[in-house]
Amino acid sequence: MNRIYIGLILFFSSLGYGQQLSETEKKMYELLGTWKTEVEGSSLTLVISLEKEKKEHFQVVLININGEKFIVNESTVSSPAPSEYQLKVIKAAFEQYQDCKIKDAVIDLKKLENDTISFGYHSKISDCVFGSDNGLEIPDIDGLIFKKEK
Repeated sequence: MNRIYIGLILFFSSLGYGQQLSETEKKMYELLGTWKTEVEGSSLTLVISLEKEKKEHFQVVLININGEKFIVNESTVSSPAPSEYQLKVIKAAFEQYQDCKIKDAVIDLKKLENDTISFGYHSKISDCVFGSDNGLEIPDIDGLIFKKEK
């Protein structure tokens, strides 16, 4: 009988955990879309969408003025506070260069007023090597403000 109670407790606990994750992901739907900002006179676009093959995964794409795309294809989402989301990057690369070493990367998103969001990116290692080139390091970013494109 005790095993049945323990089993039921574990079962209902896992159901609650699954619902909590889906609520966080549902709330993040408010960030889906195209966002724009300017950095040192150059435009930067942030696109947050659902991955085409796996609708339960969010895809985050940063596009610079030259059309180069840094794509986060796989991540886990958590919400440390209301309207704040943290994506732990599992798989990411530049579209044209797939040899990226990324370790412990995190994207912080915070919904602000007037259709704006704050964006941050941090990682221990974030280096993309292009054949014989030295590579492109992706710097840490804090507090970039993007405005939603209508």
